Amino acid sequence: MNNLLPLTGRHVDLARRVVMTPTGTLGLTTREAQLLSYLAERAEEVVHRDEILKTVFEYRSTNPTRIVDVVVRRLRQKIENDPSSPRHLISVHGVGYRLVPGRDLTRDQRPTNL
Repeated sequence: MNNLLPLTGRHVDLARRVVMTPTGTLGLTTREAQLLSYLAERAEEVVHRDEILKTVFEYRSTNPTRIVDVVVRRLRQKIENDPSSPRHLISVHGVGYRLVPGRDLTRDQRPTNL
């Protein structure tokens, strides 16, 4: 998998766990990076919330938890230009989430702070 994830107006370096924006660099937590990597490997696919809980968070309890939603909300703050109207990390009501990356970057379009 390519470690550079292009998004609108920003780029994510999954190996370094950073988001490069026009105004600077934001760090990703381990969980944020794990979730984003998992979704990037399945780009454009709807990934069930339960699958994320079991695979990314290794959550096995039957007790309800909102951890996926909390991490998604934090990620949107970092990767979306407008977190209240996401274009990349999309909720699929009653199912889970889908990651829609931006276009691939040519060498000239890559951020210089990589």
